[in-house]
Amino acid sequence: MDGFIRLVSDYKMRLNVTTGTFKRATKEFDKIEDARGKLYYNALRLINAGLVLDAHILILATWNTAAFRYALRKFNLEAYQQTVHSISSDLTPLRASDLIHTDLAPHRPLILKSFTALKNIRGVGVTGASKVLHLINTGLFLPWDNYIRGQKMRKDFKNLTVVRRGFWPSGKFEGNGRGYYKFLLMCQQKFRHLVFHDSQKTYAKQIDEFNFVNITVPLQKIQGKREKARKQRLKRPRVSRDK
Repeated sequence: MDGFIRLVSDYKMRLNVTTGTFKRATKEFDKIEDARGKLYYNALRLINAGLVLDAHILILATWNTAAFRYALRKFNLEAYQQTVHSISSDLTPLRASDLIHTDLAPHRPLILKSFTALKNIRGVGVTGASKVLHLINTGLFLPWDNYIRGQKMRKDFKNLTVVRRGFWPSGKFEGNGRGYYKFLLMCQQKFRHLVFHDSQKTYAKQIDEFNFVNITVPLQKIQGKREKARKQRLKRPRVSRDK
């Protein structure tokens, strides 16, 4: 009987993410990231105009700032362009595929290879690789960041509502091709029944916005408050102990 009660209690505690909740998160994203969100669509327009490299640099500079800014002076544009072209060619058979309806298993080696090639480029890294893959195929590949993959602020991460109530795993995704592949599989399963038709946003983009609003934003707010408190402490005058 006690076991049954615990089971019912655990079930009630689990976060029930509905399509309505999911849609509200995508709308919240548009409010939070109005400026950078518009840059994303500018990047897509550049790609459609054939200015692929320009689009990629725009996204790396605005959505992968931490890694890209330190490599900007020595960023090898030609090598990057060649790598992206090679990966894009390899992924051509998946051009019309989307995350929700694609069997990823046959493409696992290619996904791992593509992610690794991009991750190893200085200025791209673990986070940037996912964003570049998303630009190559916005329907199939899903961006992530160090907050979303559970790498940063572990205690706070585990206390997030989506994690604490069982919707999102409490562990870390490895920062490599294997970890990214597992991340795609998990999101495919978690969000299959939540995505909706949107003429502007692919399923992968919708999922990314939900993750950003429910994981990245709360953790960044906590981080910002702590940093503000730290700076205020540093500003306080020191009390002299001299008699």
